[in-house]
Amino acid sequence: MSRDLSLPSVAYVFPGQGAQKVGMGRDLWEALPWARERFRLAEDLTGISLAEVVLRGPEAELTETVVLQPALFLVETLLFDALRDLGAPPPVVVAGHSLGEYAALYAAGVLDFAQGIRLTHARGLAMAEAARQNPGTMAAVVGLSPEVVESVCREVSALGEAFGVEAANLNSPEQVVISGRAAGVEEASRRLLALGAPRVVPLRVAGPFHSSYMATAQKELGRVLREVALREPSVPVLVNAWARPVRSAAELREALLEQLVRPVRWVDAVRALRALGVETIVEVGPRSVLTGLVRETDPGFSLYNVASLAGAQVVAGRLRSANDVEEDA
Repeated sequence: MSRDLSLPSVAYVFPGQGAQKVGMGRDLWEALPWARERFRLAEDLTGISLAEVVLRGPEAELTETVVLQPALFLVETLLFDALRDLGAPPPVVVAGHSLGEYAALYAAGVLDFAQGIRLTHARGLAMAEAARQNPGTMAAVVGLSPEVVESVCREVSALGEAFGVEAANLNSPEQVVISGRAAGVEEASRRLLALGAPRVVPLRVAGPFHSSYMATAQKELGRVLREVALREPSVPVLVNAWARPVRSAAELREALLEQLVRPVRWVDAVRALRALGVETIVEVGPRSVLTGLVRETDPGFSLYNVASLAGAQVVAGRLRSANDVEEDA
């Protein structure tokens, strides 16, 4: 008996900031003429020497949010297309963490490549300007529940505007990223350590992302989004802002704006994937970031990483084999 192909089984997920590294995509650049053409198109659209920065660095320039956002979208979509060209089964649901949501939209056919580059470049510019207007930072809290972290953030924020701090990324049951004013993040970190957090790790970021301090970025990105025609998704997109599958372009447009000022609800997203019947998750990005977070939330998934052309070849082969076995069963 063949399995019911209408039931979701394979999800593709795409990481955001933190997944980058100098040299990412080099094997794609060297082996695939169409990958080099994508680099050139992205450079034309952004005015940034992406091939130079992505392939050779320096790292400090690559991590600038205006550069990083189109660069990571570029490499993740190259990896996805390589995987698809190698015969991997198409995803039946997709998701992305923060910036990775744009690559997920590409995988679902909502954006074409040029639109994605334009939007991620605009997003980077808007977030950089919002961070200039509202300086701040972020820190990762390990070992405490989201409920405890959110409670401490509320207590610290009550001290005054200079201490504003919010939960920004609900990454796993025991990892939460906080975001806000530097004084607020510092005070919340101190209190969370006192409550027993094994670690609170300051993050090297350009501003207080995924918080209310990104409201001006939301307005600017909204202006650009209105000029971009989004298509209806070919598969559901599990969005950050609501941690539920979205099937309409109108809702996805709204979700892209909401994710700038709302926390990334990755724990709930992983649980939603399980509820949808997903059995296998493929992380597509230059570093394995989401796989560990998925495992902390639900260790029952089959997990694969695609970080290179060689990795795409291996994973595509394994997914094809698994698909053949299920269809013959």
